[in-house]
Amino acid sequence: MHKFNRLVFFSILAFTLTACGSGGGGGSSSAPATPAPTPSNKNEVPEVISTPATAPATQVQRNLSLFNNKNEGLKVLLSPNTANSSSLNSPAYSVSRQKDNLLTLTYTFGTNQYIAATYNTFSKQLIDLRLRDNDTDISCSLSPRNNCTNISVIYNERTGNSVLSFNNQQFDASKYQKTTTAPYYEEVFYSITLHGTVKGNIDQKPLSFENLEQKFSGQIKVDNQVMDISRAYMRDSQLVVHFKNGESLYLMTGDSGGLLNGYYTDQEDYSSSAEGHLSKLNDDRVKISISNAYFSSDSGSRSKTVNGEITLINSIAEFDAESIDRSLSTNHVYVTGLDNRKIKYFVSFSGANDTFRPVSADIVTQDQRPVTIHMEVHGSGDTAREYSCTLEKCKNVAISKDGTYLKLDETPLVSVSDPNKFIKVSAKVRTNLR
Repeated sequence: MHKFNRLVFFSILAFTLTACGSGGGGGSSSAPATPAPTPSNKNEVPEVISTPATAPATQVQRNLSLFNNKNEGLKVLLSPNTANSSSLNSPAYSVSRQKDNLLTLTYTFGTNQYIAATYNTFSKQLIDLRLRDNDTDISCSLSPRNNCTNISVIYNERTGNSVLSFNNQQFDASKYQKTTTAPYYEEVFYSITLHGTVKGNIDQKPLSFENLEQKFSGQIKVDNQVMDISRAYMRDSQLVVHFKNGESLYLMTGDSGGLLNGYYTDQEDYSSSAEGHLSKLNDDRVKISISNAYFSSDSGSRSKTVNGEITLINSIAEFDAESIDRSLSTNHVYVTGLDNRKIKYFVSFSGANDTFRPVSADIVTQDQRPVTIHMEVHGSGDTAREYSCTLEKCKNVAISKDGTYLKLDETPLVSVSDPNKFIKVSAKVRTNLR
C-alpha cells in the first residue's frame, strides 16, 4: 500500500485528510525558543470585512508532445497552449499546501484537462503525478511499479511559480473496450510517452504555515535531538506534529489503550502502542507529555524514541442549524490546505446515537473574507443533505484578524439539491493552527 494511503488511518482515523510523512533524516541539534501560547479570548468579537475576496491572476503554459502506443504510434501534440485565469475557485494554476513541505501543483488547461503533481519542497522530490486529458487518465508515483523517473520539478518558494519537465516519461495504462464475443469487454494495455514542459505562474505567493502565528509552546526530542516544529495541533484526543525536516508524529493521548501511533519519514514508517498524557489547563489550553514513547519501523530494523512536552490552545466548533435540530460541539477543527491565498478549514461532528448521522462543514476564507461555506448532514438511509453559500452570498459571517476565530450568525445556506430551500446556521469556530 502506498504511504499516502497508510497515513490516512494514523493521521485522521475516521476522517479524510491527505498527509504524508516525508523528508530527510534526524532533527536539528537545537530549536528556537517558542513563546507560550496566549490564552484564547472567548468573548472575542471578530471584525466584519465588506470588501470582496480577490483572486490571484494565474497562468499555465504547456509545451508537450504525447506519443500514444495504442494507436499505431500516432503522435498527438498538446502544445503550445496557454491558459489564463483570475477565478477564485478555479484558477488555471494553483498551489495547495497540506503542510509546509508538501505541495500539490495543479495546472488546468480546460474541461477535464489538467495535471496535478505532489511535490516535497524539503526533499525536492516529485511524490506523484496525475494527467487527465479528456479520455486519457494516467499517473505515476514513487512506487516501484510506476516510477516518475523522468520528471523534474522546479518550484520557486519566493514567487510560487513552477516548471514541470517531462523527459520521455512513460506511463503504463489500460482501458476496457467492447468486443463482439462474451464477456463483450476486454482490457487493453498500452503505454503513453510524454515529453516537454509545463509552467505555472501566479501573481501572489501562496500562503505557507510559516506565515501563520503558531499557538503552541514546548519541545519534542526524537532520539535525544530537539526537533524544529513547523506545526502542532490537536484533533480531539490526537496530537499531530509536523517537523521542519518533513517527518511527522501522530500520537493518541489519554484513555486510548491499544491504538497504534505513527511516526513517518520518507524512508520508513514507524508505529507504537505507547500513549501520551493529556492535561486540560485553563483557557482551553491542553498540555501533552510524552515519556520514552518507543516506535519501531515496519521492517523491524530501526527504532525511534520520542520524549517531550507541548502546550497548545485547543480547537473547538459549536454549531446550531435548523437541519440538525440541536446544538453540536466538537474539537475536530483543522486546516486541510492553503490554496493560493485561501485557507481551507474542515469541521467534523461524530454521531451521538443510532438515529443521528454525522455532520461535516468545509469553510474557506481569504484574509477576513468568507469564500465558501459547505455543510453536509447525513440523514436516515445515508441520505446526504448539502447546504452551501459562496462569496458575497455568505452573509452574516465574521472572522478575526488572525483567522483563529470564525462566527456565523444565522448565516443562510442554500440547499444544493433544491435552490429554493435554505437553512440558517449559527456557529463559533476556533482553530489552534494560527
